[in-house]
Amino acid sequence: MRTLDCPGPRTRSTGRTPKPSTPVARADRAVFVEDPTISGARSWGTVLSLPYAVDAIVPQLADAAGRPA
Repeated sequence: MRTLDCPGPRTRSTGRTPKPSTPVARADRAVFVEDPTISGARSWGTVLSLPYAVDAIVPQLADAAGRPA
């Protein structure tokens, strides 16, 4: 098996800043999921993992939505 070392989304997003031209970036409301368990739960998409992911992400989204623009 051969692995190519080319920049992908993970490499490009290490700065953890969205495009400055997007409304979410201008309003400082971007939410990044840093916990690999929560990211995995979103990716797996099972009947058990999705409620776990939603319960974990909702407070972060509420915080971002409550920030003044």
